[in-house]
Amino acid sequence: MKFGFGRPRQEASADTPVRIGAPLSAHNLFVERAAVKLLIVDDSSAVYGRLLEMLGGVEHLTALSIARSLREAVEKGRLLRPDAAVLDVHLPDGSGLEALSSIKKDSPHTRVYMFTNQIEFRDKARLAGADGFFDKSLEFEALVERLLDPDAHACPRVGP
Repeated sequence: MKFGFGRPRQEASADTPVRIGAPLSAHNLFVERAAVKLLIVDDSSAVYGRLLEMLGGVEHLTALSIARSLREAVEKGRLLRPDAAVLDVHLPDGSGLEALSSIKKDSPHTRVYMFTNQIEFRDKARLAGADGFFDKSLEFEALVERLLDPDAHACPRVGP
């Protein structure tokens, strides 16, 4: 079995609920997920801790990097070239929108999701190339659902 992001597919005797991140049982769960490199940019350990908990831990990630500032986000984005990045708009030394531009420039196929309480930046984020915008106060689950969607991280085709 390969572990990573995706939704579990229930098999024949799926009468026992199994949550993402729970121990797997061969008789009740078949998991086929693509491994993902994830960058989380937020200066709040409570936010990225909750995201990791809701994602079911880190064992299914091929790489995880946490950045707490714009400078770290740009540097780690360049080094990691993540499949997905979650960015807060407000960072101690600048804007997550600047990090968005830098990450998209260095790694155009990275899916970048803005995750903030500052919803007034939704249009600016969309125009800057964000692949999604989520309100921290209401949409933790929606962001996690997007991160767990294997189709959300598929690389687009290049060429004719």
